[in-house]
Amino acid sequence: MNNMRIGGLASGMDIDTIVKDLMKAERMPLDKLNQKKQILEWQREDLREINKLFLGFRNEIFNMRLQSTFQVKSASSTNESKISATASTIASGTFTITSAQKATSAYNISGGSDPNVGKISGGTKIDSKKRLYEIKDHFAGKNDINWDTYKEVVQVKSDTTTVQLDKTQLDSISGPTITVKDKTGATTTFNVVQGTDANPSVLATDVYINTETGQMTFGSTVTAGSTFDISYDFTQKETKNVTGEESIFFLNNGYVRSGSLPATIEVKDADGNIVKTFTVESGTEAEPTVASDKVYVNTETGKLTFGTELSDGQSFDVNYKYHYFTTSMSTYDKAGNKNTQTFEVKGTQSLDEFFLGLNGSELGVSAFYDEYTDKVIINRKETGNFNTAGKEILFDGDSFMTKVLNFDENNELGGDDAIFTINGLETQRHSNTFEFNGVTITIKEDIKATDTPVSITVNNNTDKVFENIKNFVDKYNELVLKMNEKLAEPRYSKYQPLTEEQKAELSETQIEKWEEKARSGLLKGEPILTNVLSSMRNDFSSTISGLSEEFNSMFDIGLSTGSYETRGRIIIDEDKLKQALADNPDKVMKIFTNKDSEFASQGIANRLYNSVDKALKKLGDKAGSPLSLSKVDNSLLGKSISDMDRRIERFEDRLTQIEDRYWRQFTAMEQAIQRANQQSAFFAQQFGG
Repeated sequence: MNNMRIGGLASGMDIDTIVKDLMKAERMPLDKLNQKKQILEWQREDLREINKLFLGFRNEIFNMRLQSTFQVKSASSTNESKISATASTIASGTFTITSAQKATSAYNISGGSDPNVGKISGGTKIDSKKRLYEIKDHFAGKNDINWDTYKEVVQVKSDTTTVQLDKTQLDSISGPTITVKDKTGATTTFNVVQGTDANPSVLATDVYINTETGQMTFGSTVTAGSTFDISYDFTQKETKNVTGEESIFFLNNGYVRSGSLPATIEVKDADGNIVKTFTVESGTEAEPTVASDKVYVNTETGKLTFGTELSDGQSFDVNYKYHYFTTSMSTYDKAGNKNTQTFEVKGTQSLDEFFLGLNGSELGVSAFYDEYTDKVIINRKETGNFNTAGKEILFDGDSFMTKVLNFDENNELGGDDAIFTINGLETQRHSNTFEFNGVTITIKEDIKATDTPVSITVNNNTDKVFENIKNFVDKYNELVLKMNEKLAEPRYSKYQPLTEEQKAELSETQIEKWEEKARSGLLKGEPILTNVLSSMRNDFSSTISGLSEEFNSMFDIGLSTGSYETRGRIIIDEDKLKQALADNPDKVMKIFTNKDSEFASQGIANRLYNSVDKALKKLGDKAGSPLSLSKVDNSLLGKSISDMDRRIERFEDRLTQIEDRYWRQFTAMEQAIQRANQQSAFFAQQFGG
């Protein structure tokens, strides 16, 4: 309800200031409520910060519960320049390597190592960044690029009678037969039958090729591991959907073949009805002038320019052919299986882009063009001999690889396994880094029979275990110090949280100093922290039942709680701990890791983990989790803050009512004074007249 407020026009009093002063007194209880709420929020923040510290420390404890933290081993080599080694927790023993030959990765260079043989450029130097169809005549072997024929090398993965080819809408399928070679080398010839039947009836000696779908159906089973080649051409079919008002579109491919475009393109609405037919024109103009009933196709870029804008929801189909060629390569995997891949190389791609696709394939090779030598280098990414019967990188007679890029399988170098003799046993690996009885060994240089043998010795890495224990104790001490500081912080009760009005009168520095005092001591004597501190001290110092008497407590390995001034922190006698690790590493480990359902028999780390876990739950119950993404806080402090919010809201409503009452009262007074003044003026006028 809006009330008209009159601010002292009749009385001459500053009503606005009077009401504000009256409301200051009325607002004092609200300020106290806001201060109490702020204290609760600060307490929650402080407890959540402690919660974070406990979460981090629990992760440290988890590592100390693991035997691997204490069973750290190291391996040393007598000749690090030739052989290096690292040890896992299961490593043991001493190894002597008397001979070693490094593994190498296979590589091949165009024309071999002779710098004058195998250059790939013709009269004009190849630019590996330009489109291949644009520079097709710059290759010395330009006549050996078989443009516009898709030669697919098919590997059959499992016994089957159906094979799906890479492409659909096939034509120009070469050859009346297809010869399939099984993994034993035996061949079977099938007669090619073409058509569009979805479920063809096929003779045992035939293979039916569905030219629409690209599915091959064999009349008899083709066994796993079989391979065959098939060459064909295909038509690209694309559907373009119109979004908004558009007249420019792009085909997925450039260098469209002359004569492959349709005479017209039909534009349809969302229901499939033809709304307009455009006559197709083509050429290489970048910005053509197009009549309203025409569509211009740039055959180099694949850009379509319609003479009339198409509308949202419309669509059209384009069937065409583009310039491309295919090339194939093979490598072998670790199991010795041959892996062959066919790559479609589009005329719009550059040589560098072709190599990028090749390098990212599953063949595991890396290839690049060296402009200086005008040659191509290709190598296996992995070392080792994966094809014991021959070469690692095979070109299978592919004309682009062998005649244009000038690769010869006989020029391949490398591809050797690492061969070494260890403790009298001659063995080999594909890689120069391998594991042997828990030790990871790396061959850096060859070791000849006449060289001094290299010995590898595995030892317990007590320095690393000592470091693990020390770091853990440091983390524990940091946590204890932080909690002791919070528990001992003085409480300055005179310093209450500042109201917004008070903050407005102070500088930022003054506010910061005031709030530092106001926030001090909010966790002083906090029971959760006091109890967990006591529990953790007991976890560390209590004897562990079931262990040998000379190694059943932290005191036996050089850990102690020190004097009273240390306030529960752990002190390390480094010499004693190192000696215990050197003499009894397993017994030191059990002091931390021993597992049991009973507290008395648990190792220090397991005890601490349980104590910290309980503390985390209690902290969560009281202050909520610092990791929670929920906007609802059902913790004890969260509920108290919510209750305070409701009380504040109710009190603010009450203050609004009180302020409205004051204004009504002063407004009534002003109106009464105004009426009295009007009457006085009237009488004065009457008597004066």
